[in-house]
Amino acid sequence: MPIDSRNIIKPFIEEKGGLMPALHALQDHLGFISKDNIKELAIAFNFSQAEVIDVITFYDDFRLAPMKDVHVAQSWVHLSDTKNGSPHDVPLSP
Repeated sequence: MPIDSRNIIKPFIEEKGGLMPALHALQDHLGFISKDNIKELAIAFNFSQAEVIDVITFYDDFRLAPMKDVHVAQSWVHLSDTKNGSPHDVPLSP
């Protein structure tokens, strides 16, 4: 069943400064803010679409498109244990 974004933003409409929590809620539920979401937010909060886009693009928290599949590779380093001389593998921090 598709998520109705209007139901996601509804609790924040009457809240002072509610645009930011509404954006975060949409991002959390949908993974990004769509063009349709921008229109709905502009209407709900009485802003222009440009103002909503300004807020979205000002903060690094929000995405305007879904994330692509990300494959993370972890590097390992072979180190010697200095206490007893036995080698072991440990992850290399990024």
